[in-house]
Amino acid sequence: MGRKHLIFAVLAWLPTTGLAQDELVGLWTTNNCGDPSSLEFQGYTLAAFGDGETGVILESSEISETEIDDWFLVRASSDDSSAFIATVEGEQFIQAWPNQDFAAETPQDLHLALTDGSIHPSTTPEAFDMVELRRCSDILAPAKILLGEPFEVLQGFDKAAWTCRENTGACARTMFDVADITGDGELTVAELARIFRSSIALGTAMDSNSSSQQVASFSAAGFLIAPIAGSAVLHSFDYDGSDSVSFDELLGERLPEELTGGKFEFGSIAEAIADINQMARGAAMLAGSAMR
Repeated sequence: MGRKHLIFAVLAWLPTTGLAQDELVGLWTTNNCGDPSSLEFQGYTLAAFGDGETGVILESSEISETEIDDWFLVRASSDDSSAFIATVEGEQFIQAWPNQDFAAETPQDLHLALTDGSIHPSTTPEAFDMVELRRCSDILAPAKILLGEPFEVLQGFDKAAWTCRENTGACARTMFDVADITGDGELTVAELARIFRSSIALGTAMDSNSSSQQVASFSAAGFLIAPIAGSAVLHSFDYDGSDSVSFDELLGERLPEELTGGKFEFGSIAEAIADINQMARGAAMLAGSAMR
């Protein structure tokens, strides 16, 4: 599955005029706001979507301004050969994907053509495949039952990842605070379980390959697995026997350099969260299969 199916991406640059960055942040759908597999999340730094083949993908990306008002270049990196341009019109999120009618020798040539307007839907419509999504002001039932809490967690990690980009020294603490919903500086089994439970829900409900029966089974398994996983983490790091885990206990001696002031690789946050998602989903699938 190519980048063409990545509808949402990170905004790496905030323009001072024209379309505001916030206009692109939120939930969008290719079908309806009550269909979990059609929901896609775009944040400031993270994107979550189902690709229809491999399940749910969580990625980071870059968006930069183009010379065409209110249009943005979306790319995974400077070497991304599947970059596209996007804009918002009313409640519609519009992507223009260069098709086989436009051939660039290098990814950099493609990015330049998209940025300077050498090709654009208004002047060279034959060079693009267009995709439109509709804004979801809220998640509708039954999707909200499955994804209400997970999207709250995802939005928290999205904002935390933005902080990581701006201030690497505060990165790890900000990530910890996403899980610490009581704000007391300690993580309980319930708070840890919330992260695992949300990962399981995101990894199953948004997967168009999962049947409704599988989604229900895996989600039920998630409620059983998440406290066990949370308890395992707590008992591994609760050195003072307080039945909770502090920031220093959990991360004090295990912080990677990029989270403590070294060079920060932006994609590492999305990759780390995606790893948690994949592990949690795998555990839920095993438990869900056993429950059937």
